[in-house]
Amino acid sequence: MRVPASFCGLYGIRPTHGRLAFEGVVRQAASFDTIGWFAIDAAVLARVAAVLIGFNADQAPRPTRLLVAQDAFALSEPATVKALTPAVERLRHLVGRVETQPFSKLPLSEWRDRQSALQSREAWVTFADWIDQTNPRLSFEVAAAFVRGMGVDDAALEAANRFRRERRAEIDELFPDATVVCLPTTPFPAPLRGQPRSSMASLRARILALTCIAGTLGCPQISLPVAELNGRPVGLSILAAPGSDAMLLALAGAMALTL
Repeated sequence: MRVPASFCGLYGIRPTHGRLAFEGVVRQAASFDTIGWFAIDAAVLARVAAVLIGFNADQAPRPTRLLVAQDAFALSEPATVKALTPAVERLRHLVGRVETQPFSKLPLSEWRDRQSALQSREAWVTFADWIDQTNPRLSFEVAAAFVRGMGVDDAALEAANRFRRERRAEIDELFPDATVVCLPTTPFPAPLRGQPRSSMASLRARILALTCIAGTLGCPQISLPVAELNGRPVGLSILAAPGSDAMLLALAGAMALTL
């Protein structure tokens, strides 16, 4: 939800993992999969949330601290950071208490690699029998992901699970005092079509280094359509501790009023 929202100039929300029921949905990687939605504006985002999760802006808690994730911004192209700066300043005024520092003591590339091991292995387990029986025609990237999942051995899987358990045990340290974290949704606007597969793989890895935070922690994240770069949209994300969906939705609505 977040990446296409950023690329298309839409609001996009990834709710807290497990917040919404999965009946009737084909899962891919069960410990990561969530159901989210897009919206053209913050009001529609909130109306959908009212139906699906019982969101009420008047009862939503207010954030008391904004963390500008220095390590996430460092992974983004300078032009993207510059384009998002005015929106970050608007967030600063809304929240009041602001700190700029790395989100994690560990490189976000390590978060990405651990999530990739877990997610690709889970996807392979989900679809292995179907692939074996039907030999489907798959795009190069999708086939490569299944091959990676098939190759994740038990030792790598346990190491990735241990990493996730340790990060989730740090939730109170990562999100103290009703903290909201802001970071670029993607390191750049939508890439141009027709690029070599090798180039696209590199771009995808950079995106995953930003999106892996919410996936690893199971926390909610909203991409806000706040900027453009050379005529192409780019989003700013806000995320918070698991269960903080209402706080993020209310902040998204407040941000929309500052435009």
